[in-house]
Amino acid sequence: MGPNLPRSAQRPMDVLIAEIVEPEVLAWLGSRHSVHAESDLVRDPIAFRRTLAQARTVIMPTSLAIDASAVRQATHLR
Repeated sequence: MGPNLPRSAQRPMDVLIAEIVEPEVLAWLGSRHSVHAESDLVRDPIAFRRTLAQARTVIMPTSLAIDASAVRQATHLR
């Protein structure tokens, strides 16, 4: 399910990856968890926040800042 669906219709993803990672890492994670990898999210803060709201875990570059509001909206984060 994509990030453009209404929040109530979306199922939490296990891992959101908002940076470029090696294909082997994606394959390994994908074989164990539901993974959404989209490195372009770093350039689109609104899309990142919308997608983050559905993630249980996030892998992101240190250059990408998130504020308290984004964390509060990301109720699935663990």
